[in-house]
Amino acid sequence: MTQSPNHSILPAPALVLPPQSSPWDSPPATPWFLGIAMIAPDWHNEAARQARQGGLEVDQMLRRAAFLLACGLMLACTGGRPREAGGSRADDVLVEHDSELRDTNYTVAAGDCRISWKVYGSETNRGVIRHRSDCGLTLGEQAPLMAKVLRKVMETKGEAAQFRTLSWGRLYSDGARDATLAVRLALAAKRSAEWDAARGAPRGGDINGWVRKLANDALIYKELRPIFREVGLEIRLASVEKVLVLPAGGLPFFERLREGGAQAKDKLPFDCQAWFSVSSAP
Repeated sequence: MTQSPNHSILPAPALVLPPQSSPWDSPPATPWFLGIAMIAPDWHNEAARQARQGGLEVDQMLRRAAFLLACGLMLACTGGRPREAGGSRADDVLVEHDSELRDTNYTVAAGDCRISWKVYGSETNRGVIRHRSDCGLTLGEQAPLMAKVLRKVMETKGEAAQFRTLSWGRLYSDGARDATLAVRLALAAKRSAEWDAARGAPRGGDINGWVRKLANDALIYKELRPIFREVGLEIRLASVEKVLVLPAGGLPFFERLREGGAQAKDKLPFDCQAWFSVSSAP
């Protein structure tokens, strides 16, 4: 008799039945589809609970993110310095008080044009107002906006009484979109017999003092005088520093200079640091 190979064979599980009973006496097994039906409600409830919990967590995360973003924007707008809650907007002029530096900012905006005046509160700079403009409008078109800021400053009695200097900054700063003052200064020099366009210098005297006198004589800031006179003040260019001179052909507004008679090789003054004196009108 041939023997089968020696393989390990696991015994089949034994079926145990109650003694003296037949398969017909056993309780019927639960059908498979009823078993699933019994399990499904519990699974559905658990999934719904987890979904609700997950939704709450996502909602909380979104709320935290929105809060942090709002805080970041507030810090960015205020430069990280605490601002008094008393900042107010009246007559389209936004007034913000910096309690740390004791300065007050007056800002007006129209479209993409933004003009800001900072009134210094320190003893060193008391009476000085710094002008800043990010605007593509001409000086004449900016004048009504500056008039709003000036009137708002004059409503503050202490600041109005001490106002003596308007720090303009540069006539044509980097990124400037309005070249009104720069064009007028360059053309005034071109037309002056006292300016040597070949050398790019006045024929005599200090260039800073010469440019200051030229700007006043030509009244390159003529739009400012009426808005200051409306509030009983006189404005005049008082100090000039760091005059810049370049060949006209290399300036971004050369076409306007050429229309005024300038040649590309003419070396003309077009930019400087400027301070205006402010006093009571006679």
